[in-house]
Amino acid sequence: MKKHPRKIPDPPKPAGVDLKAALTQHSLGVLKEVQAEIKSRRIEALRLYEPMPHQDAMHSERCSERIVLGGNRSGKSLSTFVEDARAATGQDPYG
Repeated sequence: MKKHPRKIPDPPKPAGVDLKAALTQHSLGVLKEVQAEIKSRRIEALRLYEPMPHQDAMHSERCSERIVLGGNRSGKSLSTFVEDARAATGQDPYG
């Protein structure tokens, strides 16, 4: 797993358990890395993407092939890249 650049707080301690006796330093380090990975996945770009109405209409279509036409900087590339990424990762909200 990758190292998270920011300091991650220690995990919460369960009541009545000596955490130092229950977990090794290696286990604590792995736990922090897992927490960092979960945190970074919550803010990934596909979850933050909000399509414009014309892009959302394209995403909701059920056809297998599309021709996307539009002017300069109208969002053609972004919407098609998002469509591909959603299909590849299984995150398509329209199935």
